[in-house]
Amino acid sequence: MTQTPSANGNSSRLDRIEAILERTVTDREVDRQEINELRSALTQLTTQTVTDREADRQQTNELRSALTQLTTQTVADREADRQQTNELREALTQLTRRVNNFVERMERYREQNDANYSELLRGQASIIEVIRQLTLGQAQLQQTVVRIEETQASLAAAQERQERILDYLILRSE
Repeated sequence: MTQTPSANGNSSRLDRIEAILERTVTDREVDRQEINELRSALTQLTTQTVTDREADRQQTNELRSALTQLTTQTVADREADRQQTNELREALTQLTRRVNNFVERMERYREQNDANYSELLRGQASIIEVIRQLTLGQAQLQQTVVRIEETQASLAAAQERQERILDYLILRSE
């Protein structure tokens, strides 16, 4: 049996629909891979931030401990030699300024780190929203696929009906 022009058109449409479906499945897989990569990058960034903050805290505690030891030594030296005590006071004043400057810088760094962490959390929330939107898009895509499948079934039924009518007309004309 030869296909009519409308059957060729339906076949062409079905081919296009199948191609669209294949691209849609491929796009979904690419989207999943991108989501997994984003999750992995976010996890790595979060881990590094936590590690950096812990290292900063430890370094601050070590500096405080060093300052405490230096203060104790200064008191001992003061009792041993008055002149040396004045020199050590001067050195301690300078060191204290440096430590205070360093502590201020560390505090600014910690504030910046906290701000970065907050930004990271906002970014995480944004990524979660994107994932939610992708999930909604997938649901809509699935609904579209179901509608396309229903349309394909309807077209196939219509084509079958047309073929039966054509067969009937051929038989009748013979």
